[in-house]
Amino acid sequence: MEWSRLTNDLSNYASFGVSADRQSIAAERWDHRVGISVLEDTSSEPSDIVPADPFVGVDLTWAGDRLLYARLSPADNRPAVWALRQGQLNPEELIANASSPRATADGQTIVFSRAESAGRRIARVDGDGRNVVELGTAAGDRTSLTVDGKQLIYVSSESGTQSVWLRPLDGGKPTQLADVFGYHPAPSPDGKSIAFVSVDDQRRAVISICALPDCASRRNFPAVRSPAAVEWTPDGRGVAYAVLSNLWVQPVDGGAPTQLTHLPEDGRRIEDFEWSPDGKRLALSRSKRSWDIVLFRGITPE
Repeated sequence: MEWSRLTNDLSNYASFGVSADRQSIAAERWDHRVGISVLEDTSSEPSDIVPADPFVGVDLTWAGDRLLYARLSPADNRPAVWALRQGQLNPEELIANASSPRATADGQTIVFSRAESAGRRIARVDGDGRNVVELGTAAGDRTSLTVDGKQLIYVSSESGTQSVWLRPLDGGKPTQLADVFGYHPAPSPDGKSIAFVSVDDQRRAVISICALPDCASRRNFPAVRSPAAVEWTPDGRGVAYAVLSNLWVQPVDGGAPTQLTHLPEDGRRIEDFEWSPDGKRLALSRSKRSWDIVLFRGITPE
């Protein structure tokens, strides 16, 4: 038996059913698109700067005045990191075969992930995208950098538990930050603390906050629900996290979380977010998935 392609489009298909006469096929079709918006500090409505597209990645970062994100490269049809400056309409490709960028505030150091046959690897480059240095493997795409730009914060399962680790960017042995389940690590603006998502004894999502470099005095705060991303507020007084279409903030001095943004619950889910180095702009990557049923007719039976 030889296989032949039935469809030739960019859609994703799930379950399907064939009619009794084998002349028609009904299938579930879904579409997943990601767009990037920026919310100015004086505005309540974000401006779309990267149109929603099925080939835009969910992770983003500021590198000085540039916004970095991933999308497919037309050169080789693989993910690449692109850079877009404020006021520009056309982004430039910065790092080939790369995704999930993170950068220092001055934009001079960028880390990214790269999918390889042996697993997902983390690397760093200079701000111009040159001088690639491999840093090792990670259990997830999303990483962070310490405020001084000297260490990578990432998630690894090396100890048998998916937890947060630190690795010097200039070489050296990685160290486990805490022997607890964790993901989405984010350092505080003063560089003294770190926040990440963990779970409590009932397996409910919590925001964990502890001191660097040894995660001393860890505190857990219940989250509204499992967050999609975590970042500190620019003033360092709270930890913001994404829940569906909006952001919530957990005050570090205690108290209940409060809703930060009031965007419409229109099916767009915040996947990642980050304030610009000056704290005046908030970049959001938002995804939306749509489903429908399609019918293919005229299928020729064997």
